[in-house]
Formats: sequence, C-alpha cells, structure tokens
Amino acid sequence: MNLRKFSSIRSKIILSIVISISILSFMIYVVSNNLLLKSYEEIEKGQVAQDLQRVSDTLDNMVDQLGVKLIDWAWWDDTYQFMDDRNEDYISSNLGNSSIANLEINTMVFMDNDQNIIFKKLINIGSQKELPFENINDHIKDNTKFSVPSDGSSTPRGIIVLPEGPMLISTSVILTSDGGGAPRGLILFGRFLHEDLISEIARLTHLNVNIYRYDELSLPKDVFQAKKILTESKESNYIVPYSKTNIHGYTILRDVYGNPALIVKIDHLREIYNQGTKTLVSFMILASLTVLVFGILIIVLFESFFLYRFSSLSKDVRDIGETKDFKKRVTEGKRDEIGEFARSINQMLTALSGTMDKEEKFNKEILSSKQKLNERLEEIERMNKLMIDRELKMIELKKQLAQLDNDK
Repeated sequence: MNLRKFSSIRSKIILSIVISISILSFMIYVVSNNLLLKSYEEIEKGQVAQDLQRVSDTLDNMVDQLGVKLIDWAWWDDTYQFMDDRNEDYISSNLGNSSIANLEINTMVFMDNDQNIIFKKLINIGSQKELPFENINDHIKDNTKFSVPSDGSSTPRGIIVLPEGPMLISTSVILTSDGGGAPRGLILFGRFLHEDLISEIARLTHLNVNIYRYDELSLPKDVFQAKKILTESKESNYIVPYSKTNIHGYTILRDVYGNPALIVKIDHLREIYNQGTKTLVSFMILASLTVLVFGILIIVLFESFFLYRFSSLSKDVRDIGETKDFKKRVTEGKRDEIGEFARSINQMLTALSGTMDKEEKFNKEILSSKQKLNERLEEIERMNKLMIDRELKMIELKKQLAQLDNDK
C-alpha cells in the first residue's frame, strides 16, 4: 500500500468520524427540541390554564363577596319585617342610592315568595345616579330560578347577561337574624362586570385580562376563532402561542343557567418557553462542545492507536519490498488486531525467507552440477581429441607402411 492510498483511506476514515459526530449532534438537537422544548411548552400551557382558572376563581370570589354582603341583609329582622309590612322607614333608612353605592353593587332587588318584585333599584356606583331597571325586571320575571326554593336548594349565584352587559349576582332567601323563620322572599345583589371590575380582576391576578360577551357579534378575530374551537371541541381551555414572546389563553364562563355567557382571554408572556429556549441553547452549546471534544479525542486516539501504527507497519512493509531484504521483520507491537496482522506478515516473511534460502541453495547445487558437468564434458572432449589425433597418426603410419611395402 503506497503512502498516497494510505492518506486517502486515512482521510476517508476521519471524514466518516466527522460525519458521525455531526449526525450525533443533529440527533441530540432533534431529541432535545422534541423532548425538552416540548416539555416547557406543556408546562407553559399548564401555567396559562392555571391562570385562566385563577380568573374564574377570582370571579367566583367576587360573587362570594356579594354573598357575604348579602347575608347581612337577607338574614336580618328589619328586612324580615319589611317583607311583611313594606314599611317606608326601612326604605328611607337603608335603601338610598348612597347606601347601595357604599356596598359597591349596582342593583338590589327584593322579591316575595311569589317572585313579585317588592323593591328594586339599579344605580351607577360612581355617580350614584339611578338607571333604568326594565331589563333586569324582565330577566327576573322570565326565569323561575329566581323563585324561593321550596326544597331548600341553593339560590342562584354567578353570572347573568343583560343588554347593558354581564352582571355578577348573588341571591339569598330572607330569614330572621338567627337564620330562622319561614322564608319571606328573596334578595338579589348584582354588580355589572364592566371595565372597572375587569381592571380589578387584572390587578388581583396580575394578568392581562379581557372579558367578552359570548353573544357579542363584533368579537376580535382571535376571540371569535377561540369561541368556535371551544364550542366545537367542548374543551375547557384554548391555549395558542401568539408569538415568540406572548401566548394567549381563552376559556368560556357559563351563566347561572349553564349557558355560555363570557369568553375570558389572557395575554401571557412566554417566560417559561423563553427560559426553555435559553436552556436548550445552553444545553446544545454544552452538548456540542462535549461532542466536539469527544470527536477530537476519538480522532487523536484513532491516530495514536490505529492510524500511526498502521502507517508504521505499511512503511516497514514498503521498505522490505524496496530492499528485497526478506530477512527483515516488521514491528509487531501490542497483542491486538494490528499486532496479529504484523505477526502474520512476519510469519509470511519467515516462510518466504526460508523458501528463498532453499531456492538459493538449490540454485547453487544446480550451478555446481553444471560446472562439474562442463568439466566432464571438457575432459571427454579432450580425450576424444587425443583419440582422434592418435587415430590420424595410426592412419598416417599405415599409409607409410603401405608405401614401404610398395617400394620393395
């Protein structure tokens, strides 16, 4: 194997390691993005759902506060007496506009056991001016829920929707101060869910809250979409990211009849998601550095324990091939795969060297035999030449003898 081929193989191996590390880094990113960031998104949605519940709980708490105020009026001997004799002193002493405004309610309604309205008043809390009562009057008359329960069940509390806007209400039967006596009707306290009350909800919950009527025709596009999804899916909440910095949550609140009445929207900063993004970035930087160091370590160790030894082995084999000195041996090193390979090469060199020694000895023997054969052939040739010379002399001698005999 020449140096150029080895360098090519070395480059391909290192490139394979780099590609493997890159794939590992990408897989870490994909897994982290799908697990870590998704988990933060779920936590974020859970937080928004809790905040929506906080808004609902705050509204319930406001209704409870109405009930606390109401019970002092409903379970009061003076009220109990008023429902019996309709005395004007009770009205003039207790039911003036300022008295109702001090209770921070918009309306106060007294109904007898037959759902007839005995007293009613609707005011503006800020100006303490009286407002038209017709819509509340019609609403009460059209719904049997506002009758005194004969079976001891609870009276209506929650949300009703009027043309003027949604209203929080609480009702209670009228009893004596000790909670006894036969019921003499029903009292209703109500407060409009106007901007001042919504601002109060936002202050108490520390949330950006908007509340819309479910039956409103000119809903914002996102609220209309949320209304459609919540109505069709029957889910309690609809939570959707609005941008990288904000997420919106929507829920539907129902009125005292169980019908959709309000849509609550909160605009929530994506602090959890952004923290998750920062955590993911930090994790990816740390993971990338770890993978990079790990990759460099692999390459260094690969160079030290494999490529360097393999390069040295290749050089030893190349030197033996160039010098044709098969008595040399490669460095075996450790007893591992490369060491076993080096030992195999040495065994092959030993066998090759032995074979070449035998071949050399055989060649020497052949050469010696050739020399002896040549010497023998030369001796035979010399003897043949002597015999020929002798034969020629004999012939010549015979010719001379024959000539002598002829001369006689």
